[in-house]
Amino acid sequence: MAHITGWLYPIAFAITLCSPAIAQPGVLDPSFGNAGRTTLDTFSVAGIVVQSDQRIVVAGSKLWFYNDVALTRLLPDGDPDPSFGANGYVSIDLLGGSNDRVTSVFLQPDGRILVGGISTHPFVARFNANGT
Repeated sequence: MAHITGWLYPIAFAITLCSPAIAQPGVLDPSFGNAGRTTLDTFSVAGIVVQSDQRIVVAGSKLWFYNDVALTRLLPDGDPDPSFGANGYVSIDLLGGSNDRVTSVFLQPDGRILVGGISTHPFVARFNANGT
């Protein structure tokens, strides 16, 4: 099973994708993750975008004492992409101890990733396609 470990709180969120070529309506695609789903611990999902190479970028907030901006990238089969950030995961505290909550994600034509949200102030942050 594709599984990304988190930090303190074992909260799991499932990402489920259906492939119209494989799955019937309402049936998960068994070629994705574990029986059609993958879980993200300690991660609140705000949005998902698919890059041109079919890799899946999930943006949200890491649940900790304070929320941090968090991104993970999955391979088309639902496994973490080891070429993205640290073993498929990026986490950053934008404003030093603030409560960063991602509310949106957008993929630019050049592959860079924009995330927006609220902290002590509204923010927009841009990451390179590889998570840096």
